[in-house]
Amino acid sequence: MYDTITAIAKEINLLHLLLYNYFFFYQCLYGGAPKGPQLRDIDRGADIVVATPGRLNDILEMRRISLHQVSYLVLDEADRMLDMGFEPQIRKIVNEVPNRRQTLMFTATWPKEVRKIAADLLVKPVQVNIGNVDELVANKSITQVCFLPTNTFGCNGFFSCLYL
Repeated sequence: MYDTITAIAKEINLLHLLLYNYFFFYQCLYGGAPKGPQLRDIDRGADIVVATPGRLNDILEMRRISLHQVSYLVLDEADRMLDMGFEPQIRKIVNEVPNRRQTLMFTATWPKEVRKIAADLLVKPVQVNIGNVDELVANKSITQVCFLPTNTFGCNGFFSCLYL
């Protein structure tokens, strides 16, 4: 399961093609890779940080990153992170970001543990469900489409995909 989160973080490196055109500085921090290059990258600064909970906490403990200016916190695959025992790390991260923030939590399932952490971390949440909340099966009405961007794909190509 740890490989799944690491794979997601690695895939997000594709965002570089999109964010580069808008001059956003972005860094991806994940375990299973040497810390040195990630630390050098984060020392250069970042507008957007995509990280696995364990690696982000490691770098927080090293005092090489500050989350005091975070305005958006996104927790993707929250159910998987909780299944893998990352709740303490998630809570540590949340304690480091300002209370005045927008938090988005994405989860394929909605078990009690996810509901509890959502109640603890979210203020006035809006819940969007697709399919039956009590079923632990993939919703058949969702179609996932994968686009592999090229150097010429750019932001216009990305935004056109959003309108499919």
